[in-house]
Amino acid sequence: MRQEMALAGHPVKVTAVHPAVSRLRSPETPPPPKDSTRTN
Repeated sequence: MRQEMALAGHPVKVTAVHPAVSRLRSPETPPPPKDSTRTN
């Protein structure tokens, strides 16, 4: 929930992590890469 809200509230952040998260979440599970990306 927090991740979705944060992403929805930060369009710029989403666009920035979108490419990395996209290819990371494709082969792997979406939660780990997304959480790590936004944490870093």
